[in-house]
Amino acid sequence: MQQWGPPPVYEWTRARVEDGISFAWSGITFATRHLSGESPQWGVEDTTWWDGATLDSEELRAARGVLVGQEHYQPRVVSWSGLLETWSRDELIEQMQALQTAKGTRLEVWEQDLGRQASCRKVQTQVTAIGDRAATFSVSVQLDDPLLHSIDELELNQSVTVRNDGSTRSYPRVTVNGPTAAGPKVSIGSWSTTAPRALGDGESFVVDTRQGDLFIGGSRVFPILADFPSIADGATVTIKTDRGTGTVEGVSAWI
Repeated sequence: MQQWGPPPVYEWTRARVEDGISFAWSGITFATRHLSGESPQWGVEDTTWWDGATLDSEELRAARGVLVGQEHYQPRVVSWSGLLETWSRDELIEQMQALQTAKGTRLEVWEQDLGRQASCRKVQTQVTAIGDRAATFSVSVQLDDPLLHSIDELELNQSVTVRNDGSTRSYPRVTVNGPTAAGPKVSIGSWSTTAPRALGDGESFVVDTRQGDLFIGGSRVFPILADFPSIADGATVTIKTDRGTGTVEGVSAWI
């Protein structure tokens, strides 16, 4: 099993961490103090996010404007580490167990004004208590696919017209929230699928075209569809639901 260690260019990497970065993985948000304005529960102190050979550098259109000279990386292992702080020993044990059993397949990263997300698989997690309310931690995930999606979350109220402003085909994620009187139908362009049942209060129907999955209330829907839609770079499509409201993520993508 691969052991996590400090990045090769430690001083340079730490300097960039001070500029602010956050990771959302397996339901846990890890952030630097600079980003949150206060000490986060999972505080990032070091990361290898910026290490490795870049594939390209270009102008990207992000949720908060146009950013120039953003770096794209080849498939690689990404690690981050820091300090977990809690209010009690019971909370510490609960959070440590959550990290030890985490198996997220999607990583979301915010670098100041730029949000990105990519498919990933867990390599290793480590967490070590250093008292009754704190622990050090490290996380390593493999990014096999360098495709990066924007985290430009859009409101879906019956329909929304979107454009892929990236440089490659994108695979959006559509979420419809309950309650609904019947299973909501989600349409992406000419493609559509319908939830097999109505949604209860607090439940969501998720169409994840990147992973090729459907979920209701966090559980995968079977059978899995043979094909899922995508949005070509520069293309515009209409995304609709006939019941409920929700969100659309990952409309633009770069590689």
